Amino acid sequence: MKRFFVLLLLIALLSAGCSVRVPNVSKPPMFDVGNVSEDTETLAEPTDLGVPYASRYASYPLALTPSDLIVYEGCLYVANGDWTGNAGPIDMLCYDTVQNEWKHSGTLPDEEVAVFFVIEDTLVTPGIDPRDGWEWGNLYVLQNGEWQTKRTIPCGIHCFDLAYHGGKLFAAVTANGNGLQAAVSGDLGETFALVPLIKDEKTVTDIEHYFDLFVIGDEVYAYSAPDLYRYDGTCFVFETTWKDKVKTNYYNTPQKVRMFRAEAIVGGTLYLVTGNLYACTDAENVRQIQTPHGERVYDIYLYGGKLYLLCDLKTDTGYTVTVYRYFSDTETFVQETAFACEIPAVSLAVDGKSYYFGMASNNMKNKNHGRILKIEKTL
Repeated sequence: MKRFFVLLLLIALLSAGCSVRVPNVSKPPMFDVGNVSEDTETLAEPTDLGVPYASRYASYPLALTPSDLIVYEGCLYVANGDWTGNAGPIDMLCYDTVQNEWKHSGTLPDEEVAVFFVIEDTLVTPGIDPRDGWEWGNLYVLQNGEWQTKRTIPCGIHCFDLAYHGGKLFAAVTANGNGLQAAVSGDLGETFALVPLIKDEKTVTDIEHYFDLFVIGDEVYAYSAPDLYRYDGTCFVFETTWKDKVKTNYYNTPQKVRMFRAEAIVGGTLYLVTGNLYACTDAENVRQIQTPHGERVYDIYLYGGKLYLLCDLKTDTGYTVTVYRYFSDTETFVQETAFACEIPAVSLAVDGKSYYFGMASNNMKNKNHGRILKIEKTL
């Protein structure tokens, strides 16, 4: 009799226009924004993909920082590790965007993976701090879904950045404590040769542990704050200073190992991210671009010829995370999606279906530090 009345009640609800929702336990849960008082009706609800390295780095919270994300051949790869705390080796996990599950793609003999590049259609990442001897540095290359090690960078104790232009691969290295040099390869990393940074006809040695590499027009540059060096075919020669031209402007989040968190080239213009957004057409012309509401820019991602910006805006109770599409020809911003969280997002990846976010804070005890979120695109 009890079952009969339950059945009658269910029929009544359906006939009144109500729906009975059956939870799909195979899907990841929606993200709990925490104690953030935002107007949730106007914001998206991210899907929680979890903290993939939570168990691996239980004793190294800084190593959870997803400083870079990239979607490559249907998988989302997440930067992780801590070169200062020697948190390696690196177990590379990736999120299969078709099967909706995390997978293991290899173990790297390194303390940290911090940045990804696609070079000649191949995903690569430099060895920030290889666990092997200091006579060589490592370049990691993804081949057939598995990471391979090219131990080919001479004296590459640390390698924090890569650039590729004109068939040459450039790596920014610290060479046995003797200052910074660039390693240059004409065969996609099979062999490298070291070239120095030169200022006032002297090799530069009194600079920080790391420097940035990027391309402006047809020239390759090395940037060691505040100076800019241009590759002349044999070495990097001082060209100009960007003192007072570019500045960092981040919220309370872990810093990346480079001055610029990200860069992208669109229509001959180089866009650089330091918390601020800069556009650069040549070495002497770098200018800041203001975001719509004064948001700080944390990442930039180029997908399908479209430029996406990851922005964070501090609120009274947390942060509003926004993805803008930036139209370089008109210098306009169009909001793609936004959500609220207790901590900022520091990395972004985009594919044809979704936006992916890496969350991080200097408050590494926050439950969302190291968390990966997803928002599906609306058509």
